[in-house]
Amino acid sequence: MFVAEFSPVARSSLTAVGPAELGFDGTWLAVETGENTAAPPSPTPVTNRYDDMKALRPSDIHEPWAIALAPHADHVVRVQDAGAAKLVEVVRGPNHVRSLWWCSGTTVACARKRLASRVCAEVLADGVAVLFDPDARRLELFRARAVDAAVAVDLPSVIEPVEYPGHERVLAALRPAGVLVIQGHKRSCWMRIGELLAAEDATQIEWDVTWCFPGADPAARLTGTVTMCRYGVTNVQFPGRKLQLHDDLGAPVGTTVTLVGRLWDTLGAVQYREIEFPDGSRRPMSRVPVMATTLTSKVERIRVVTPEVEIPAELIREVRALRAEGLLGDMTDDELVSYVEGIDHTNIVEIVLRYYEHDELGRERARGDRFLVHDGRFEQETDDVIAELCELIGEPLFVQLGVDRAAIRVRGPRGDETIEVGSLGDVVSHVNAVLGENGHAARIVGLLTGDDRHAYFALPADRVARLREAGVPLVEIGG
Repeated sequence: MFVAEFSPVARSSLTAVGPAELGFDGTWLAVETGENTAAPPSPTPVTNRYDDMKALRPSDIHEPWAIALAPHADHVVRVQDAGAAKLVEVVRGPNHVRSLWWCSGTTVACARKRLASRVCAEVLADGVAVLFDPDARRLELFRARAVDAAVAVDLPSVIEPVEYPGHERVLAALRPAGVLVIQGHKRSCWMRIGELLAAEDATQIEWDVTWCFPGADPAARLTGTVTMCRYGVTNVQFPGRKLQLHDDLGAPVGTTVTLVGRLWDTLGAVQYREIEFPDGSRRPMSRVPVMATTLTSKVERIRVVTPEVEIPAELIREVRALRAEGLLGDMTDDELVSYVEGIDHTNIVEIVLRYYEHDELGRERARGDRFLVHDGRFEQETDDVIAELCELIGEPLFVQLGVDRAAIRVRGPRGDETIEVGSLGDVVSHVNAVLGENGHAARIVGLLTGDDRHAYFALPADRVARLREAGVPLVEIGG
């Protein structure tokens, strides 16, 4: 196993590969030795894995396996293969829940369901793939011929988590070079695919670790003069710059010292292996990475278990309350599961908004249940919000006459008037006031979204009270 250590201020970033090289933002390391090397003649850029194939509907892929996969997928986002068997990543449902399928000819078999967003997978050989779960801190080897079983390999401790997993590629199988790269935050590690495949018949893996430093130079020397040495730090004036070393050298001001063996010198972060004194003696510098030479990973056989979709009790109570008031009437149990599936924290607001989505079915449902939603810039979504509010309350109480920069001119029971508009809530408040003046039982009430979306129901007060008692976050608006 090779471990590439980076400067604390520079994130590791695998950007390109060659036949036997790995490129990290312009610095190249040899796969076999970990040493700095020259760039290959024709490097291949490494792209984010979701760019490997644009999402397609199965019907747009003219392959027998795609036809068989169509009932289980809305979109195909990635296809990998190293032979006859293809590993296909798909998404389905409103939450774009990910799953992995082995496909060959007209045969498809689900390898993983309901994958978390941080999990990624790479094909290692024909019918063999590895899954990387940063949260579980392990790799899982799985085969096309045994989709309900896997071999779990604990990640060595040198592989730290990635702080921004959505922005970085954290797993890459470079089959021509025969290595699997796992990219962390400050380190990138790579191991030989052959060693990993051999782990299926073992109980543990003993890794021999080779440490490497992109841009390092063991022969580099940097000589300067001590200008201050106290409080556990030493300031040294080097040619063209001053550095603060987190070492109490105990050297008098004016002493000449030399940093030996550069590990990195990036974006103001400098790290050398040793410091040399005028008498020729040396001492290791602090903060040099602790470089273990051997590491052990536990290996165990596991059964693949698909996570169950759990619907919180309070969510079920709120959905039932809405149904009892004649709302969400078309929502099936399977539809509710699809709204919850793949999301860690789902609340009734998200369920309601997904149910009334802006497609034709959602708009029809919204009209039937007297529901309206706009974002904070509602004037960009509609030319006549007054007509929409009148449809919401079920009566043409107003007519919109015109729109100024921060006002809407309307004609209604009070005659012609102008509504000052700071937000959609101002318009709703005015409509509710007029409803009250004219003896209407219903009011427009807000559904608290917690963001810049403005969502409303038109309901009488007794129904609002029952829904609020059940936990639905409705709020009265003016009037």
